[in-house]
Amino acid sequence: MLRASYTFSKLLDMGGINSDNDIGTALPRNPLNPNAEYGRSYFDSRHRFVSSFVWRLPVGRGQALGRQWPVALDQVLGGWQVNGILTSQTGLPVTPLLSFDNSNTGLGQDQPDCIANPNNGPRTTGQWFNTSAFALPVRYSYGNCGRNIITGPGITNLDFSAFKIFRLRENANLQFRSEFFNLLNHPSFNQPGTTFGTPSFGVISSALDPRIIQFALKLTF
Repeated sequence: MLRASYTFSKLLDMGGINSDNDIGTALPRNPLNPNAEYGRSYFDSRHRFVSSFVWRLPVGRGQALGRQWPVALDQVLGGWQVNGILTSQTGLPVTPLLSFDNSNTGLGQDQPDCIANPNNGPRTTGQWFNTSAFALPVRYSYGNCGRNIITGPGITNLDFSAFKIFRLRENANLQFRSEFFNLLNHPSFNQPGTTFGTPSFGVISSALDPRIIQFALKLTF
């Protein structure tokens, strides 16, 4: 069985999602101009591809390969099933922020001024976006950068597993499971630092889990 899907989307809102990288449900930075918060949603991933497969290998007694194998050999090499899930998507957005209340309103979440396109950056862990695209706004202003204008790193991940069932008797089976999360050990980075004027601005300092392998036995009766 093979299944695949591709999604092309664009999601815009006015900050109704609570997260560390979004304005959330609080008042807009400028209460007199709430439309200034209109922008990409925290969940806006433009491209997403997901594929999954389940394949019972045609190997073992009664199969295309190994039809006449002895029982002992079939117990080792026959009856395997492999499964996998491949996920690949473009990055989620983040919002550049100031570390202080520049607008002097007590609401926080002020943003710098944008003087260039931040997404023309080098795309490295040391500088994910163009940090020179921002400037300190005039005192007592909100900054002209919009919400979620920076696209973070994408995600590519392959989970894989191999199963084999040993028949103990008519109503009892023992299943051996080997599971590999992030099989290719491909790095999927977390979001870069978004606080303007700090050493972490534009820097990626962490990633999702590396390859994890686990084995298990499952008895069904």
